[in-house]
Formats: sequence, structure tokens, C-alpha cells
Amino acid sequence: MSETKRGVDVNLVDLQERIAAAIPDRESIVWGEQRFTWQETNLRTRRIANALLDQGLGKLESPRVEGWLSHQQHAAVYMRNRPEYIEAVLGSFKARLIPFNVNYRYTSTELQVLFADADPAVIFFQSCFAETLRETLAVLGKCPLLIQIDDDSGVGLMESAHWFHDLLAEGSAAPVPTVPSPDDGYLIYTGGTTGMPKGVLWRQADIFVAAMGGRRDDFSEFESVAEIIDRARGGGKRFLPLPPFMHGGGLWLAFYAITGGHTLVIQRNTRSFDPIDAMQTIEREQVDTLVIAGTAFARPLLEALDEQVYDVSSLTDIHTGGAGLLPELKREWFRHTPDVLISDMFGSSEGGGHLVGLTTRTQESPQRTFTPVLGTTLLAEDLSMEIQPTDTEIGWVARRGRLPRGYLNDRDKTESTFPIIDGTRYAIPGDRGRWTTGGRIEVLGRDSMCVNSGGEKVYVEEVEQVLLSHPAVYDVLVAGSPDDLLGECVSAVVQFRPGNQVTLDELRGFGRGLLASYKLPKRMVVVDEIRRSPAGKADYGWARRTLRAGLAEGVSSR
Repeated sequence: MSETKRGVDVNLVDLQERIAAAIPDRESIVWGEQRFTWQETNLRTRRIANALLDQGLGKLESPRVEGWLSHQQHAAVYMRNRPEYIEAVLGSFKARLIPFNVNYRYTSTELQVLFADADPAVIFFQSCFAETLRETLAVLGKCPLLIQIDDDSGVGLMESAHWFHDLLAEGSAAPVPTVPSPDDGYLIYTGGTTGMPKGVLWRQADIFVAAMGGRRDDFSEFESVAEIIDRARGGGKRFLPLPPFMHGGGLWLAFYAITGGHTLVIQRNTRSFDPIDAMQTIEREQVDTLVIAGTAFARPLLEALDEQVYDVSSLTDIHTGGAGLLPELKREWFRHTPDVLISDMFGSSEGGGHLVGLTTRTQESPQRTFTPVLGTTLLAEDLSMEIQPTDTEIGWVARRGRLPRGYLNDRDKTESTFPIIDGTRYAIPGDRGRWTTGGRIEVLGRDSMCVNSGGEKVYVEEVEQVLLSHPAVYDVLVAGSPDDLLGECVSAVVQFRPGNQVTLDELRGFGRGLLASYKLPKRMVVVDEIRRSPAGKADYGWARRTLRAGLAEGVSSR
């Protein structure tokens, strides 16, 4: 509950340049046979920045604009995990453009909405996405600068585009003439669980502290740039983020590696999540810090470890966020790596990382219960005040301190999500929680995903965690479905383990000792595979559609 003392304001460009000068020969990015030192990455990103400036980009308006407006040009980054992703982000920052993430699963229709809102001046894109991009731009009638990254798709250069490797060859490696500022922007588009994506606009100085490694081990802020550079000199860890960089958790942990002076390792196969390739990468590169996204990543990784012996003794830390990780899977990790520290990180695009739970082989945190950091608190339902840790009423998970400027181009949503209460500005991403013992917060779930069943509120993530602990269940999503009596009833889409299947009554019986009866699913649809995003996040729109189809076809259990 105590305020976090504000430290030094930094920009990410200045940090990367200074760290590169301090550790020029340390590896910065590794992808298969491609290996770049910090000095090489620094020079490559300078070349990109200078080439963008040569194209007339990097124009600035007055930075004194409303929080939901941008005073910089934007750069879309439309590719899978690869070194060029990080280089495009850093190169754009150096040219004083704001890079933003593009979900490579989007259709042309979805991209049209995204690009109409973000209005990119330049688009970095992988060759395999050229056709979707061509269709999108034709409808929009826009002509941004197009920079194409060659891959193994066999797709040639798109009309009016420039090859990324030509940009590197043509751009100067001299220091970039622009002077970056802590007020320069960072933009992350979040698809959320409903509706179209919204862009969350941050100052670089604030996102660095909130989500990109700008804190000491005790979560306090650094007091000087020199202190951050000293930390980087003592770095040298090897980070392997498995979630896509196009999602906040993946890119944020990649920047933990960058701002900490570490080495960012990228697994060879990035077309889809490949647990065997991930295990081989850990073994080959002696990765010590693994980044995953909950159960959807952990289960296949552990299955790969059970099927074949891999040397994972180098692992010291596993960071998981974006989705829950079952306690039994944590215990499985300890069987393979007894001394690893598992960090559950809870955050949002609107708040950064603001809750953390630590688990070791001998000390396990209660499920979905976290320690608040960085000014995280709970607000009363009517937003009248903060809820005190001695009060157990359910409230809004909120943060104060270093927060986003707002939602790009959306004043109303900015003012509702970032209200000012008694002179203090808060971020309220939409999650519900309550205080528990020891000043910890139990997160119940996103309010928009709450099922209202006969007047009782049921948070779907709580139900999912219980059902996932059943030995026959491989994956599950819970959502509401229409009910004549209750208005809406709790329903489950279930993927069973191969060779295993139980009835709905058996599932309900399993959950009775763990959940109130009204929270147990009253309907069930069985599927061959649960649909999730590449980052392991639940697709509740798909779950609701699957439930409707299953009920209509009479294949559900009741």
C-alpha cells in the first residue's frame, strides 16, 4: 500500500546505447546460428534509425498533447519472433518513432481496424504476411513506408517495399542525430477478451519501470542511469521468452534481458509453439531464465521432458504470466529442476506488471494470490476509495504511480480506465480481487468474463483452475451460456487427455469439495483441442461460439 519512491526517468534508446558501450562483446541476441554482440546490435539499430530518418520519418509534434493523443509517428512491427523484431523496435525508438505490435493472426479486416487507428508511417513485415498486408492497404488506401523481412516463405519483394537487409546496408552506423526523451512513447495494442484492439500509450520512462526491468530486486526504482549500467555490467544471464513478442508479456521480458545487459535467446522454430525445439534451445544455449505463459506452455514442455532427457540444469528462473500455472505443474518442474525459482507475474497492458507470486520447491504461494508491487491496491466497486488490507470485500485491482498516458485516440475510455480519485490517478484494467492474509491480493478474474448465474457472480478463471487439476482434463475454458431459469449458467469447453474422458457429473463431483455448487459447470462440450492465442491466452469468444454450437447440435452434457 505504500507509495513507490519515484526514481530516475530514462529513455530506452539511451540505456541500450550505454549498455552496448559497457559490454560491447557480450552476446545480445542469439537465434540458431545467428549471433549478435551488443556492439553489433547497437550498430544495426543505428543503421535502421538513420535509414528511417533519411526517408523523412521521425517528425515530431509538440509533446504537450492530451494523454490519449500521440505526438510521434508510428511504426508497425508485423512479424514472428526473430532478431529483426527487436531491431525494428529499437531502430524505431532511435529515430523517435513509436513502434507498435501487430497480431500476425489478424485477418485483413482486423488489420484494417488496427491500421486505421494507429496510422503507421512505416510497416516492418515478414514476407509470409505480404498478401494479407497488400489486401489491407488496398482497402485503406494508405501508402506507408514498407520494409520487408525476408524469410523462408519464398515470397518476393512486395511492390513499393524495401528489403530490411538493404536498409541495413544503406543506413549509416553513425550515432543517430535525434535526441531521445523519457517522454517518447511506447504503444501496445491489446486485443483483450472482447471487442477490437485498443492502443495503450505509455511514456518510455514509465513502461521501463512498470514492465521492462526498471526496478531493483526489492521492486524499488533505480536512482540513476549509472546504477542501471552497473547492473548491466554484472548481467550476462540468458533469457528465452517463448511467448510471441507481439504480446506484452513476450516483449516485456525480452526488454528485461536488454535493459539488464543479458542475452536474448530466440528458439529456432517460431511458426508455432514447439516444446521439443524449446527444450533443445535450453540445452544448447544453457538458458537460465525461461519465460512461459502458464499451463498452456508448461504442460507440453513437461511432456517433452518426460519423453526424452534434456539437460535443463542451467535453469534458475521460470517467469510465467498472462495465464495461470497449476500448482501440480510447478511441482513437476521442481522434479526436473529442484532449485528453480518460479515467478508468477500478473499484469496488464494498462498497468504493466503489478502483482507477483514466488514459488520454490519448499515454499508454495496460494493459487491466484499475489504480492502487490508498484503501488498496486484495491478500489471499492463505486470507485469512492481504496479498500484497506483489513477489509475482505471484493474490489477492483488498481495501480497508482507510473501509468500509461491513455488509450490512443480515445478520450472516454482513457478517462474511465484511468480515473482520478481524491487527486490520485489510478489504472483499473478490469480485474476483480480481494485482500487476503499478509497483505496479499487474491485475483478473482476479469469482470467482463464474469458469469452472472441467478444473481451469483462466478469468475471463470477460478472454475478453470479447479477443473484443470482433474487428472483427466488437459485444458478447459469456462464461459456463460443462456439459461431459461438462471439467465446464464456456468458452462465448460473441455479437452481431455488422450485415452481419458469423464462425465459432467464426475467433473462436478470432483469440484464440489473445492467450489461452491453454483460455480460448478452445468453444461459441458468436449472438443479435440482448446483454442488459445500463441501466448497461451484464452479465446473466450471461441469458447462461447463452441458452446452455442454444441448446445444447438445436442452434443453437450447437462
